Amino acid sequence: MEDKLSAMPSLGFETGDARIKVANTTFAFDNAELINLLKQRGLAINADNFDLMRQIDKEINGLKQEKLASIVRPVSAFMTFESEEGI
Repeated sequence: MEDKLSAMPSLGFETGDARIKVANTTFAFDNAELINLLKQRGLAINADNFDLMRQIDKEINGLKQEKLASIVRPVSAFMTFESEEGI
C-alpha cells in the first residue's frame, strides 16, 4: 500500500520526504454472531452452567462450519498514516 500511495502525485501537504508510510492497519470482520455466542458462553462458564456452555459450544462449532469463510474474511480496513499526505 505504501508503494502505491508513494507513487501517486504529491498533493503538497508535506515537505521533504515524499514517502508515505502506514503507521497501523486494523481489519474489521463480519463476525458479530460469533462474538455474541462467545459472550454467552463466557457468561455460562461464569455462572457454572456447563450444560449451557456445551450447548453454546455446539452452536459455535456449527457456525464455524457453516460460515467460516465469511467470518475470517476482512470486510473493511482502517489505516493510520504517519503524515497528512498519506490521508
